[in-house]
Amino acid sequence: MQHYLNYSDQVTGLDFSHSLIKGELLSSRLGISIILSPETLPKNLTISEQKIIESNNRFSPQPLDNINSIILFRGALKFNESILTEKMSF
Repeated sequence: MQHYLNYSDQVTGLDFSHSLIKGELLSSRLGISIILSPETLPKNLTISEQKIIESNNRFSPQPLDNINSIILFRGALKFNESILTEKMSF
């Protein structure tokens, strides 16, 4: 599922609304880790995604010797009225 969510030509979301989620949910596994450097952004993000990242100072690209990364979700994740029995980690 992770490969499809991250590399599909279509934006796909997951709707967990009204779900009972048993156990820990590692939501970061639904995204892709992107290193925030000028060298890697064009290879991994669309132009509109790059503009969103570049417009926020907290996520500004850094030289490779000072690497930061984010988890990128290419679609909506909905959890309206969901019940989780354990923690959710991003």
